[in-house]
Amino acid sequence: MLSVAATPSDAKKLGRRKKLLFSLIVAGISAVLAFSIAETFLRIVPIPGAVFHNFYYDDVTGSRSYPHSSWVYRNDRNEYAKRKVNSWGYLDKEHEFEKATGVTRLGFIGDSFTEARQFPLEDVFHQIIERDVNSVFGAGAVECIAIGTMGHSTFQGYLESQRWADSLGLDQVFYVFSENDLGDNIPLIKRYDAIPYPIISGDTLKFDFSFRERYRYKTGRLHRAWQFLKSRSLVCGALQSRIGLLRRRGIKLRATEADMQMSTVAEEGVIPTTIDVPSSWPDSFRVQAREVTERVIVRWKRDVEATGRDFAIVYIPRDSEVTKPIDSQDS
Repeated sequence: MLSVAATPSDAKKLGRRKKLLFSLIVAGISAVLAFSIAETFLRIVPIPGAVFHNFYYDDVTGSRSYPHSSWVYRNDRNEYAKRKVNSWGYLDKEHEFEKATGVTRLGFIGDSFTEARQFPLEDVFHQIIERDVNSVFGAGAVECIAIGTMGHSTFQGYLESQRWADSLGLDQVFYVFSENDLGDNIPLIKRYDAIPYPIISGDTLKFDFSFRERYRYKTGRLHRAWQFLKSRSLVCGALQSRIGLLRRRGIKLRATEADMQMSTVAEEGVIPTTIDVPSSWPDSFRVQAREVTERVIVRWKRDVEATGRDFAIVYIPRDSEVTKPIDSQDS
């Protein structure tokens, strides 16, 4: 048998490989340590804007919260709230899928007004309703279920109702309305192409689900893995936020007047720069938004009542609306 002796050149190559491996190991340990320190810091120090990114792709409404994740709310007034997402993907307590005998189930469907992530769960309106009703009619008489996702439109609420009303055995469906819901139904106002929209074509109300094809990649394992990390890590959430800002606005050394302006009143014929209240829009957009929203509500009411359930709208006005005369409110 022949043996080949190692040459000085081979020894040098082996030495370089060992150094490279050692450097990679040190770099990896340093990265993990730096990540852990940053994660711990963000969890301890209440920095506004440092939040978990809990939204993940949903092919019915476009998005909902990642099940069993946490939402942390902080603002510059040092107000803090932490809420858990249930197994269905909503900021509510856990519910049994099957309705208990003798229980009346009330489903509250809406956007951030239904989530109310700024408050502890026990202080949210639907939980107050549940406690008050049960204190009168006995424990377990009523069960309130919240199906709310920040930014959802009237149409997305309608789709949530279709998804859950039958399967959860809801006895009454409440649409929790807020003034900005109208703009969320219009693509030119919402300016977001990752959700479904209601479209009026002639006298017919049609549904546009083209977002499913555009964002099919979000169903992939790699994207789902990143979504999971963002829902558990403040560092990953902050990284996602900064990347998003750079893509939308680029690098800015100084804020402009437009950047500091929270909302504007659009000129006639100009696309609104805010999805907030309809009174800030041109008449043409306001008329379109109202017509589409009314069509969706009528369809929603008809579909719910066709199954023997009751349908109602709950309006939670903002302070700015309550102080206005009735005929000038955006409701």
